[in-house]
Amino acid sequence: MRPLILKTARMLTDCMDAKFGLVRFDENRVEYKLLDAILTDDMARAALKMSVRRPTTPEELARKLRWSVEKTQAVLDEMAQIGIVEYNRHNADRHKQYVLPIFVVGSAENLMLNKELVKKLGMLAPQFFYEMSLEPLKLIAGMVPPGVWRGDRDPVYRKWAPGTETGQQRRASEISGRIAMFGVDYSTAL
Repeated sequence: MRPLILKTARMLTDCMDAKFGLVRFDENRVEYKLLDAILTDDMARAALKMSVRRPTTPEELARKLRWSVEKTQAVLDEMAQIGIVEYNRHNADRHKQYVLPIFVVGSAENLMLNKELVKKLGMLAPQFFYEMSLEPLKLIAGMVPPGVWRGDRDPVYRKWAPGTETGQQRRASEISGRIAMFGVDYSTAL
């Protein structure tokens, strides 16, 4: 077991029961398995020094890590290629920043759009995406009465979906199409 990866997985998970210690968070969790397969220890160290959903620059992160800016930049670029961090230019002078998103919505989608990585990970990729899409909802699903939200009546979602499907449905079908392209069957993912 790699402790840095375990800490990173716990930090990024959307599952509140795991985040708050209601269930055991160990090397058997899908978050750990995926990060163990794709992250180096340097990447995990960098992720642990970043704040989730807060933009940071390589210079800021290099100071926190006591690394050179060049090494930090290289690690962040590699993490961006994998899909663990995202670029951000929403600032006054439009300089490049890096953001560490949670798994869903964030890293899970980015990972699934990386064809080579999905092939390398095999069944772990769709299993991760499937579980990270369902797990966070377990605690709150019982609190939401059926039929409360109607995406077709919501003006925000309607602008993303000029036809009958919502933006979320289009995104989900794009990702599931990408998974199907590799011959992955959801029923065997669990």
